[in-house]
Amino acid sequence: MIPYFDPRFLLLLLVRTSGTARAWEVARQFRMPWHLNELQRHQIEVALIRRTFDPDTNLARTARRGLGMLRRNLGEGVLIPTSIDWSNAFGVCNQWLRTPRAQPPAYGLLHLASAVQAGASHILSLDKELRGWAQSLGLAVLPSCRHNLDGDPSAQLKKGTAVGRPISCEGTAGLAHRFGRPFGTCIH
Repeated sequence: MIPYFDPRFLLLLLVRTSGTARAWEVARQFRMPWHLNELQRHQIEVALIRRTFDPDTNLARTARRGLGMLRRNLGEGVLIPTSIDWSNAFGVCNQWLRTPRAQPPAYGLLHLASAVQAGASHILSLDKELRGWAQSLGLAVLPSCRHNLDGDPSAQLKKGTAVGRPISCEGTAGLAHRFGRPFGTCIH
């Protein structure tokens, strides 16, 4: 079993929310180390680094902690950098767009192509459209639904709290709006 982590799900592993423990439980179903391609790493680092400049010191501190967790996981070999043949991945995306199975996801089509290219058996994602496309491609999707994450992180971010620290609705590293909808939302 080979997982592919949607960057939003990866952020759950790196930034503490009430859903982090459950996200780790789901992720640990897969043997480590877990692969992290250039796109995943870039999106996560950009999101976190942007928030280190936030005037809200709690938000900036939480983003720095998320970056530290990313670097620690890379240093300890929990996550290992991998390369993708980007020309091939874009070719797969273009092929899917020429003969779409359904409405393409607004976010993550390149992630799906990367997952297929990497031989992933599972997609760990909270994005409804991405999950639907992954299933249509024969990939298993986790978590099974948002209720599998203790204390729905999107609700937690809307309330402005996260594990003892206040967080704005935009959330740590842009969790809530970085990718166009509230982070942690998984609609079935």
